Amino acid sequence: MSPPSGDFFVGYLKTPPKLAAFIAVVTVLLTGLGIGGGFALLAGQPDYGDGGFKGGYQEHLGILQTAPYPMLRLPPDEAHPDGQTILLSDPGKRGAQQRAAQHDGKIVDVGGVFITREGTRLLQVGGAAKIRDAVDPAPVAGFVPPADVPLGPVTLRGEIVDTKCYLGAMRPGEGKVHRACANLCLMGGIPPMLAVFHENEAPTLLLLTDAEGNAFDADILDYVAPYVSVTGELYRRGDLLMLRTDASRIGFI
Repeated sequence: MSPPSGDFFVGYLKTPPKLAAFIAVVTVLLTGLGIGGGFALLAGQPDYGDGGFKGGYQEHLGILQTAPYPMLRLPPDEAHPDGQTILLSDPGKRGAQQRAAQHDGKIVDVGGVFITREGTRLLQVGGAAKIRDAVDPAPVAGFVPPADVPLGPVTLRGEIVDTKCYLGAMRPGEGKVHRACANLCLMGGIPPMLAVFHENEAPTLLLLTDAEGNAFDADILDYVAPYVSVTGELYRRGDLLMLRTDASRIGFI
């Protein structure tokens, strides 16, 4: 019987040089393929914008309104001639309705962290202030939030999303893969929005309400995530666009 080859592997002996070289080459190739495949997967992902929690904890003074969803109204300034309207939410998949109810119409301090995407913001309340009666209401004591400004009937195409996740609390916060999460957020009181997409510019976001301007009911859940056409009446509240509609005027495309 001929002696075994010098390249024969024996677990308790030193690895033969040719076999060691082969293993090294294969290891390098597989590592390179893994890294390259990871970059290829990342490159193939859609762009979900620049959304996320930004700016750290902040406090704002304004007038709280709970209809159709909790929001803080701020007076006009040089940068915001129509005033600011800041939507509010609690942490997690919950709207701020319960926390805000006792402060409706009052001047309040609201603290929290902004979730911001391409200029649109939602404030997740929390921290020291959360929502409380204003310590110093004087700066906005004479401010009366103006009524919604009607802008006429429109028909728009886009995707119905939950505001919080879409703005960056989750990535992706849109599309069919996110539908179950979005519906849980909407059922928890997070405001729904219609994202109208444009080529080479940021989407237009419109807060969705029912035909009377109240919070949408569960009928909207069937239309979350697929591309839809929505017909309704367009309004502006401060710097926030709002679309009044109902489920009968929403259709799949």
